[in-house]
Amino acid sequence: MGLRSVGAVAAVGAAMAAEVAARRLGPRFLPALPPGETEAAFKLGRLRELARSGQAPRVLIIGASPTGTSLDPAVIASRGVTDRVYSACLTGATVPVLRRWRELWKQEVAPEVILVGAQPLMFVASGRFSEKVTAGVTALEGSYVAPPGAHPLATWRWRRELAGALRGRGGSERYAGSVPGGQVRSLVRRPRPDGFLEAFLDVPLAEGLKTFPDNWFEYMGIDPYAPTDLEPYLPFLAELRAAGTHPIVLIPPLRLSASPSTAVEGELENTVSDQLHKTAKERGFDVIDLRPLVNDDDDFSDMFHVRRAASKRVSEACGDALVRLAPEVRA
Repeated sequence: MGLRSVGAVAAVGAAMAAEVAARRLGPRFLPALPPGETEAAFKLGRLRELARSGQAPRVLIIGASPTGTSLDPAVIASRGVTDRVYSACLTGATVPVLRRWRELWKQEVAPEVILVGAQPLMFVASGRFSEKVTAGVTALEGSYVAPPGAHPLATWRWRRELAGALRGRGGSERYAGSVPGGQVRSLVRRPRPDGFLEAFLDVPLAEGLKTFPDNWFEYMGIDPYAPTDLEPYLPFLAELRAAGTHPIVLIPPLRLSASPSTAVEGELENTVSDQLHKTAKERGFDVIDLRPLVNDDDDFSDMFHVRRAASKRVSEACGDALVRLAPEVRA
């Protein structure tokens, strides 16, 4: 056997030995890693991967699912801005969740522009679903930094699982989505590699509404009559600006009045968003308001998410707005 063959065999053997040792020793030195399939873990892993490959996003989109399922990074990039656009939105996120989420990804990326999605339900007290999202982010916080003195093999294993093992997990995967009192519908669960979640794009409104319980607010643990508070959101924008980023308020379209289960909040939907638009402008923040572009029932798959044609329309408008508002990220 030649020297090259011997070296190759030795390298493979060393890699296998390291893998075996890491699998055995890793759990003894590090806390259990949260499931890689959680939305937060997937997106944090992708951001790390992009940063290490020199492709860190220059435009980052954050917010909850109405923003994350409306704005298609690929379409935005086609309008004359950088192709390094990534959606780091988390389904069910509130402002406190976004603040903690930023503490994780800011260690990996420093985007020039951050589109910060905002809708009325982000300004009321968190419900059960938001608490679940918070728990997922909390789990990542507990596993993100290896403990002092951690065994090198354990640290290597942790890094590989959080970043490398997530590679290639961007393919679409369908599943049956339902809630108590609602019917099952087939959705796409896994985000694309650019973070876009194509979950609701091909679902007609009448079908989508059937999947919701009679009282959505009760199911989610949200008080629709609670006063809205913009202050947690506006200081968050100020923090981003102070860190050298260009934050832009992004108001996605909603259709809360389309269902009796959310109609009570639908009465305040535009009032709160109008107030946010006005206040943000007064404080010197740029605003992209997508509501005027989506006004028909056919544009929506349910009260919170738009369909494919509407997504393309608002994504194109967002890209055009970025060309005007953020020349630093023009192509």
